[in-house]
Amino acid sequence: MAYAKKTAKNEAYQKLKTDLKEGNPLGNAYLFYGEESYLREYYLGEIRKRLIPAGFEEFNYHALEGKDLTAQSLTEMAEAMPMMAERTLIVVTDWDIYKLNEDQRERFIALLEDLPEYCCIVFVYDTVAYKQNKTVKKLCKAMDAHVTPIEFKAQDTSDLTAWIARRFRALGKQIDRQTAEYLIFLCGGLMTGLSQEIAKIGAYAKGEVITQRDIDAVADPVLSAEIFKMTDAVSQSDYNKAAAILGDLLKMQEEPIVILAALGSQLRRLYTARMAIDSGKDKYWLMELWEMRSDYPAKLLLQSAKRVSAQWCGDAVKMCQVADLRMKSQRGPGRGTEAAAGPVRSGPEMRKIKEVIVVEGRYDKNTLAQVVDATVVTLGGFSVFNDKEKVAFLRRLAAERGLIVLTDSDGAGFVIRNYLKGALPKEKVKQAYIPDIHGKEKRKRAPGKEGKLGVEGMKPEVILEALRRAGATFLDEMAELAAEKTPITKADLMEWGLAGGAGSSQRRQALLRRLDLPEHLTANGMLEALNLLTDREELAELLQDQ
Repeated sequence: MAYAKKTAKNEAYQKLKTDLKEGNPLGNAYLFYGEESYLREYYLGEIRKRLIPAGFEEFNYHALEGKDLTAQSLTEMAEAMPMMAERTLIVVTDWDIYKLNEDQRERFIALLEDLPEYCCIVFVYDTVAYKQNKTVKKLCKAMDAHVTPIEFKAQDTSDLTAWIARRFRALGKQIDRQTAEYLIFLCGGLMTGLSQEIAKIGAYAKGEVITQRDIDAVADPVLSAEIFKMTDAVSQSDYNKAAAILGDLLKMQEEPIVILAALGSQLRRLYTARMAIDSGKDKYWLMELWEMRSDYPAKLLLQSAKRVSAQWCGDAVKMCQVADLRMKSQRGPGRGTEAAAGPVRSGPEMRKIKEVIVVEGRYDKNTLAQVVDATVVTLGGFSVFNDKEKVAFLRRLAAERGLIVLTDSDGAGFVIRNYLKGALPKEKVKQAYIPDIHGKEKRKRAPGKEGKLGVEGMKPEVILEALRRAGATFLDEMAELAAEKTPITKADLMEWGLAGGAGSSQRRQALLRRLDLPEHLTANGMLEALNLLTDREELAELLQDQ
């Protein structure tokens, strides 16, 4: 059953590609969802170009946010006749149709059953996850009958390497398959993030052929790739290299508990690779076990596993488990990681800021750590487009603390900034802008595509001025903010039955739902979130009301 559904979704994606390529008539209603936002936005653009004549977008193209949308207003817009065009296009983003009341649901079903031929509606799910809710059977039946769902999944490696090669050819460069697979391994398998890396690498590379050295010079690796390099260095007894990689991760403000979790995961993979070698299994067994999209990481794992014994792997996994237990049991408030937010330590010259500061990446966070004492959330660049829990947490922080968005001044920075403008409450978000200053950051061998310094390259006084202009709340007295709240401790969570006892998980889930926090937060993650959003007295009162 699941396989049939998956196949159907793939067929719908292929049909859309064919219809656009061959000029076939397009449907009346589509539903776009999935982690590969690059493809989703690409095909939205292709549909728009196909349906809306240039110069008539204002009359025939409508982009709607689902937050305040009603079935009545959508119906009115759908029934409006096109002007100087054959069809209209309506794009509806993040409309939670399953939260509609009965009257709204009936109106929406009526629209789907009688949608005008001249109207095309595309429902897009980005920050709101889409999955069918079978409790509203009539609505699900109407969606199945009249709306074509298309899932935009991460592409298979063969398709992805071909796409990477095309992107580099457009830049006048060439890349072979093995080097393209290395780029995927290093930077992740989503086109959204890879497109940015390809632009940087293409601008940096001097030769026509892209090399692994070109990639290593300017690309920002994902954590899993860095952890692999570290464990691989250990397997070769190159402890200096391993320590250097760990040091770089810590300098970039990567949380130790996150590093340890990634390390434990990698060591378990290494252990299975060693088991595969000892039992005569091949790379395909590993690929199936770990759901790998290509044999490239499997071959790297097997190569690394040949240098260590099964006993070594088993001992390493056990040591990670012990270290993880110790770190989680000894951590206090403000040292968790699940929310990807952490207080930055202050120095003698730093200013304390009340609002939470949002930056693109860990290098930006590292720079801010030298300037201000504030809570900083890193977005992970374009990966925030697919991180629904992080966006939900940002909304919560915005409501309780206020946010300051501080992105780079280049095109990519403004793409991210504009995305957040649509995803977060405008009245709770301040926009901080750094000036256009040309140059390159110290860690880079060449400037970025636009030649501008990012947040990480700004001087302290420039960052402070940008925050001041944005309306940041500076708290000159260090004790002022600390006095506002009584911190919540792990002991409090245990006392209230939220940790360490029977039924604690269920009670945490209930509290998380009530506070509109991500459901997957652990007790430690929740502890950090609670200390950001409330205090001990407020939470105690809230729990009494449950």
